[in-house]
Amino acid sequence: PFVLCVYNTSSGTLKKFTFIKGSSDFPRFTEDGRTIVFANDQNGDWDIYSVDVDGKNYKLLLKMEGNQKYPNLVEGYLYFTSDHEGFYEIYRKPLEGGDIEKLTDDGFDHPGLIWEPSERFFLYSLEATETTIWMADKDFVEKYQITFVGNDYSPAYDPDRGYIYFESDRNIVSNIWKISYTEMRLFSLTKAFAVDIEQRLLEEGKMNIVFLDPANISSISDEDAENLINMLAQNLIERGKIVVLDREKLEEALEELRYNQSDLVDPNKRKKVGKFLKVEAFVFTIIKDINTEKGISTVLQLKIVDAFSSRLIGSDLCIVKGDTSPPFFGDIKKHFVNLGKLACSAGLYPGNTVFWKVDSEVLSEDYTKMLVEHGLQFSRYLTPLDRDTVEYILNEEELDWQGYLDPHSVQSQEKVANVESVLYGKTYKLGNHIVMSLYLNSVVNGTLLDVLILPEKVLDETVQYWVRNIISKMSKYIEERKTAGVNLSISKDADRTLAMVFEDVIFQNLLKNKINPVNRELMSRYREEELRKEREIGLKEIGKIGKQVGIDIFVDVKVEELDETYVKGSVKVVDVETLRTLYQGPFEYSSRKFVGIYELWEKAVDYFNTGKYKKAGDLFYKVYAIIKRKKEIKKEERKQMRRALRRAIESYHYAGEYRKDMRLCDEFIKRFEEDHDIIYYKAYAYYGTKQYDNAEKLLRKLIEEVPYYYKAYVLLAKILVEKEKFEEALLLLFKVPETSDYYTESIFITGLVFEKLENWQKAMEYYKKCFNTKLDREARFNYVRILFITGELQEAFEETEEIMRRYPKYP
Repeated sequence: PFVLCVYNTSSGTLKKFTFIKGSSDFPRFTEDGRTIVFANDQNGDWDIYSVDVDGKNYKLLLKMEGNQKYPNLVEGYLYFTSDHEGFYEIYRKPLEGGDIEKLTDDGFDHPGLIWEPSERFFLYSLEATETTIWMADKDFVEKYQITFVGNDYSPAYDPDRGYIYFESDRNIVSNIWKISYTEMRLFSLTKAFAVDIEQRLLEEGKMNIVFLDPANISSISDEDAENLINMLAQNLIERGKIVVLDREKLEEALEELRYNQSDLVDPNKRKKVGKFLKVEAFVFTIIKDINTEKGISTVLQLKIVDAFSSRLIGSDLCIVKGDTSPPFFGDIKKHFVNLGKLACSAGLYPGNTVFWKVDSEVLSEDYTKMLVEHGLQFSRYLTPLDRDTVEYILNEEELDWQGYLDPHSVQSQEKVANVESVLYGKTYKLGNHIVMSLYLNSVVNGTLLDVLILPEKVLDETVQYWVRNIISKMSKYIEERKTAGVNLSISKDADRTLAMVFEDVIFQNLLKNKINPVNRELMSRYREEELRKEREIGLKEIGKIGKQVGIDIFVDVKVEELDETYVKGSVKVVDVETLRTLYQGPFEYSSRKFVGIYELWEKAVDYFNTGKYKKAGDLFYKVYAIIKRKKEIKKEERKQMRRALRRAIESYHYAGEYRKDMRLCDEFIKRFEEDHDIIYYKAYAYYGTKQYDNAEKLLRKLIEEVPYYYKAYVLLAKILVEKEKFEEALLLLFKVPETSDYYTESIFITGLVFEKLENWQKAMEYYKKCFNTKLDREARFNYVRILFITGELQEAFEETEEIMRRYPKYP
């Protein structure tokens, strides 16, 4: 049988490495160099194993029907070939569990598979009529044939010299051959590009083109860049459908017109040259080295620009060398094909669209520009414009891109450069993932026409699931509305990056409900003009902002807690014209990946939302206890544990279980850090058990530390009333601002204080302010009581009838 051996390059000795039954073959080091994966047939069929480099810790990684060979461990996935469906096709499987994914379906064997970590591509063999060598990215989306003669096997790459070595019988006898990776790659690309360019031009009815000199700012030599243009032009000529003008003719025309190639970004000069040469499109070639998280990628972009307009006819993109699968590259067509569809379904058409920029700290500006311009060509619902041409026009007009976000700007109203919508975006780093949000914005009214979030799968179990539920609950209250302004306020404990993504998903789901939200930047500008720092938005501000921006509804979202596993907050929807609240309600969701706990949590939330606070507290505490009993508690579980205890305390608070609440507050403070809400609940528990001095001490400390914590003012005022310190209670209550959620309660207690002081007129005045609020019933009852006390019997009887009409079951 075959065994694996280790060759010591220093001593020249060979040592047996594997000591298990059967034959072992197809060994590969993992990228960190600590582990070797290999195939072994000790059980009859070939299965995949791993072993540490010291020869210890054997593990069976994969056993399934048929034979599995050529294992590679890449970024948490096991890649391998398998014949369980007949031919040896290529598959991958997540190491942490998940479904096996079939990556090739060629109907032929693949005798060889090897990952090249420095350039980040796979080399593999395909055994058809002849056996040829191919390369592919890690998702097997981009695949290229690189050998075409004889039978070629066992490819390997030398990153230092840039050669691919392989075994071949092309001279009858098998020998080792080599080819230049760069030359081979460029040759393969020109064949693929020629097909794409021809198709784009024929679709547009453009038959005559000319190539500009390549703009090469990369590690590829200028000679290779020139060869690429020449090979591409020759491929198009040989295909016989497109007329390619010789570049020397272009240089002669530019010299006669006293232009340079760089002048062709000017649409007027481009048009003049086009007429002079009778060409209909210009092909710009840009080659740049782009920094990615995993190294440097040399990216090639071919842009086909209309000679007589700003129209971007096509934009091909590929990786020439380096990391072949930078973020979002492989699935770009799939993501962009429906961009703008939501707008069209609502009768709003993006029209001429230009890409602006993606704000990113993790991806280079050059890469995002190339990537998005490439993606735009796949959309079936808009007309892409060339960004460089539009930017040139804006500079000539001394205008700024930012104007496209504001419908009130001269730039947007005049549609400079014939732009009707602009695409811009932002990237976020969420754990190990990069998320990119792209916003398609109308320059006519500043509303979003579409929002694209890449990749959505990262958010499926959390943010997408949460927001779908939130929008679903409010959807029937916002029917027939067309535009919305979204205001998102978050607590200091919430994950701010995730909050931005959360807002993007809200935009996206509103669009799916045929409501176009105003872009974030426009809303922020008018909101900041209307509000002082740290102040909340009231109805007055909503009305003013709504009229300025031009929206039907105002969606006010408050997030109390937010991380990758949990969200809690509330949402209020206000009709801008009438200032009537259409919908108001809390939301609370956890990640569905906490199996078992997730079901308990959802049931506890249901109990809480239906007023069954004692049952909710019991279940929240059960979640806390389940995690607490674990021997090892992970970081995410600790967060969930803290959250569960807090929710148990909140539930028991509303249930009036004050002594239990007091005990849990102490447990929370002991296990976790002090928390303002927990201090408040403990103070309320003291208040509920008539320990007023203890409660007052905690509340005064809380107000000193957090001056805007207004519910502490209200509770302290209640305690002062119990102690008959009425003047001090009033001073506290007058500090609660109108925009606070606790303002109505503060007004009600103010009425109680004046009633205690027998200032009947003032008491009735403050009670009346509570009419038609959440304290309407209590305020009306107290108001009637004072009418009876003061002898206003007629009005007292009338108000009593009103109470009975409004609250027939009121005792």
